[in-house]
Amino acid sequence: MAYRSGRAQPRVKPQGGLIEEVVQQFADRYAYARELVQNGIDAGATRIDVELTESDERLHVRFSDDGCGMTLDVIRGPLLTLFSSSKEGQEGKIGRYGVGFKSVLAVDPEVVHVQTHRAEGAYAVRLYRDYTFEIEPRPAAPGSGTSVELVVADTEIARREHAAKLRSALSRWCRHVRCPIQLREQGGGWVSINEPLSIRAPVVVGVEDDGVRVVVGPTAGTRWSGGAVGPEGEGDFAGFYGRGLTLLEAAAREPCLPGLRFKVDGPGLSCTISRDDVRRDGAFERAMKLVRRTSEGALDAALDDALARAAAAYAAQGDDSTLEAYRPLLAASIARRPKKATRVALVEPLEGEAVLSLHRIEALRSSARVVTATRTTPLTRRAVEAGYACVRLDPGGTVAEIVEPAGPPVDEAFSLLAAVGAAPSHPALVALRAVLARAGRAVTSIVPVVVGAGKWTRLAAFVGGEGGLTRGTWVDPFDVVPRGERLLLGPQLWERLERAAAVERAAALVARIVLIEQDGATSAKLNDRLLSASAGGSRAGPR
Repeated sequence: MAYRSGRAQPRVKPQGGLIEEVVQQFADRYAYARELVQNGIDAGATRIDVELTESDERLHVRFSDDGCGMTLDVIRGPLLTLFSSSKEGQEGKIGRYGVGFKSVLAVDPEVVHVQTHRAEGAYAVRLYRDYTFEIEPRPAAPGSGTSVELVVADTEIARREHAAKLRSALSRWCRHVRCPIQLREQGGGWVSINEPLSIRAPVVVGVEDDGVRVVVGPTAGTRWSGGAVGPEGEGDFAGFYGRGLTLLEAAAREPCLPGLRFKVDGPGLSCTISRDDVRRDGAFERAMKLVRRTSEGALDAALDDALARAAAAYAAQGDDSTLEAYRPLLAASIARRPKKATRVALVEPLEGEAVLSLHRIEALRSSARVVTATRTTPLTRRAVEAGYACVRLDPGGTVAEIVEPAGPPVDEAFSLLAAVGAAPSHPALVALRAVLARAGRAVTSIVPVVVGAGKWTRLAAFVGGEGGLTRGTWVDPFDVVPRGERLLLGPQLWERLERAAAVERAAALVARIVLIEQDGATSAKLNDRLLSASAGGSRAGPR
């Protein structure tokens, strides 16, 4: 037998009153999705289906679960307390009441249909916008479960907006629930709402202690982590969940911890009456201690290990895939760990090491023995031979954004020179050697060179030893010796000397340029000697 009203007048939502105050406590009108999912979880559901359909310019939103269903006492008590029966005198207020179900009224549905069944019986409930209700017994059905359907009469645009906000609410409030939740919109297929309890960060550590699950990651480097940004952003983040249901998600504000992104799911955590915060009780304090303990132990160890492996892979390969792994971990380590723990990838191994600590890099930088490069080249190999560390950067310059550039690019600091095939007996070279000798600067050989790689700003340079001759190449400034026995002659001076009609005069001019570049302004005596040499004179002596 149904509890019914004989009234036929239109249903009008009352203004004010206790029920309205209860409904208005919900900070998010669409948080009814969380409350209905929570009811299903409380009922022991193994699945929850949410289906949206439209008919007669109305949106039908239906939540179905296979939980234990409700008895008539539960319906008339916790479910409908605060509401009035439409059959006068049959229903009244009784004791305590459940607040969650009342959230369905926050979106002002035309009617809410509830159907529930279990071994003891089956019932249909209709709850109207004027806060009256009807209960009707239904034929028994196998198994158990409950469905709640909201019928919303509104414009097409408003119905679409409702559907979009419901999707968002399910994701916000229910994505970490362990019970499978499926959503189907009109004309579409079933889509899973569930996501594992995790956090986007360069490295994530998960710990479970006494039923409390914690996932923690560093904030620094998150902007370089792969995947979509998602609802948690990229800065400091704190998320609290009760059996997977969202209690509070906070970004860059209390109760966030500086430099951390974390989530906590625990059965003891609970929300405030307004459903927009987590209660600061003993369960909360225990969860925060677990977060801190995890960040100071397991997270740091995991970060060190992950960076060491990623830096070694990037040093060896230097491709996009290894860069994607290395970059966020490097940023996190620089922000969080001591310099001795932060590993930096090299282009060339130095003393057998493919990676160096940031502490070692800074020590080498203090003595100007660090350069940078994006790939292996003859210049990088020669730099390492000379004891320089060559830090690997990416062509896009993103690694340089993360770590202060360790040194200048190798191809701007040094240059690779190759000898021009001019015989030592070439008249121009013989003349220049003679002019230098008359000017008091004897050299064993003069070698014209071209720049093979890098940047060489000098016109000429004196070098020492015979190593460069046997290799056929020189690298500036490794081999440059201010008082060297050999002269490397740059392309500009060599072309001028080789093409000159008056070789002696050209040789004197080139000699003067070389000596000025090497020693600064020439003296009057030296100018006199160079002038004499250009005229074929023989005066010579100490400068």
